Amino acid sequence: MNLSQPYYIDPREGSAHLSLNGKWDFTYADQETAPGLISWNMTTSIPNSVYWSLYEAGVTPHPHEKNNSKQYAWVDQKIWYYRKTFTVDESLRAAHAFLCFEGAAYYTRVFLNGEELGTHEGMFGGPFIDVTGKLQKENELVVRLFAIPFHH
Repeated sequence: MNLSQPYYIDPREGSAHLSLNGKWDFTYADQETAPGLISWNMTTSIPNSVYWSLYEAGVTPHPHEKNNSKQYAWVDQKIWYYRKTFTVDESLRAAHAFLCFEGAAYYTRVFLNGEELGTHEGMFGGPFIDVTGKLQKENELVVRLFAIPFHH
């Protein structure tokens, strides 16, 4: 399912909004891996870039100092995985629910509780995914990303 849908979601407040910003696990691979087989070895804070996340994890030097950006050339040749676990109150699980990304670059595949929700291509404005009836008390969201030059 292509997640480029014509939704516009007004920003929510109070109990109608559950922010997934903050701590996420992340890692990378040379080839696509099933979410259940991924070894999560780094953490980052989202929103963020892969470059900054790698710097904060101690993998690479500061991306904006001197010629350090040259040490990031390998990043676009990897598949990136991000994981967030979150809890949803029972009263919210019965309501309409949308998973709203403010941007995920560039080729995105989204999984919720082991179920693939679909794919999205682009950098800004989405994907927006209707997850009504798919939320549980405890949830695991996995997002797979790869860059434009990646050969898939």
